[in-house]
Parts: sequence; C-alpha cells; structure tokens
Amino acid sequence: MKESHEGVKFLIVAIEYFTNWVEVEQVATISAERVKQFYWKKIICCFGLPGVIISELANKIILQGLRRRLEEAKGRWAQELPQVLWSYHTTPHSTTQETPFRLTFGTDTPNRNW
Repeated sequence: MKESHEGVKFLIVAIEYFTNWVEVEQVATISAERVKQFYWKKIICCFGLPGVIISELANKIILQGLRRRLEEAKGRWAQELPQVLWSYHTTPHSTTQETPFRLTFGTDTPNRNW
C-alpha cells in the first residue's frame, strides 16, 4: 500500500479461512512485537486462542479485493478501511453463500441498511 495521509504504510491481516472473517490493523512499521500485539488484541481477546496459526503472506484473493477498494480512496485509504471491512464482512461470498459476519457470529447484522 502507498503511505496514507496519516503515515500508515502497512496492514497486518488475519483471515479465518472457514468464515472468511478478516481482522486488520494499520501500522506505520511492522515488527514482531506489533504482530504479537495484533494477535493478542484482535484475535485472542475477541475470539479465543486459535487451534492453528498459519503464517503466510495472506489469501491473495481477499487481499486483492481489499487493495482494489482501498486504492480507490488514494491517500485516504487508512480512513476508508473500516467501511471496506464492514462491506466485506456483510457481503455474501460465492464459496459459502453466506456473509463472514453470519458465519462468525451466527446471526445477520443488526441492520444491514444503516
């Protein structure tokens, strides 16, 4: 990603492969400590300890979709990330025919038409 107006350059991304749920954190620099904090705050504290963690560059299809949407925002991509994630989490996926939100939480979003 290009550097945002806020100085953010990188995304730390975690994807739950069954539900396609995505958690993302924006960072200016990447370090082992930042990744550890991300997993503690965004994964373990919210969803519990994963049975398996696979470390890789991430699912390219998911990241391509996120990147395409965020690049349209140009230097404002860091500000647009929450809206992009909401859209991703509440849109049915072709592989599951369900939204990641429903598969993760067992219910539809409270009001999809906010």
